[in-house]
Amino acid sequence: MSWKGIVFGSTWEDQSMADRIKKYQCIKQVHAEPMTYGAFKTSIRNVRDVGNMDPLEPGYHVIYSMGTADEYHSWSPKAVFEEGYIEIPKGKAEQIRAGMRNNVGKVS
Repeated sequence: MSWKGIVFGSTWEDQSMADRIKKYQCIKQVHAEPMTYGAFKTSIRNVRDVGNMDPLEPGYHVIYSMGTADEYHSWSPKAVFEEGYIEIPKGKAEQIRAGMRNNVGKVS
């Protein structure tokens, strides 16, 4: 598959992936619940199949920006979600968010 697109004045094919792709650390808080891919596909969002995804594949229904105009629902495989997120204890979300913001850029 060939990807064509403009990347800062050049095409994707003009640059290696290592030159194009940067590493990012997520500090976004999300809402989520355990849910199979099949349950997400049929009850949350009518999505088209992506490859040979097993409807019984365990994962998470993920809600970004819950309760705002930017609210977005997605599904993530269990291992991917659990590698990237930890559960926030009730009542601690703002304290954790403030601590993360105060420490951004202090890692060297």
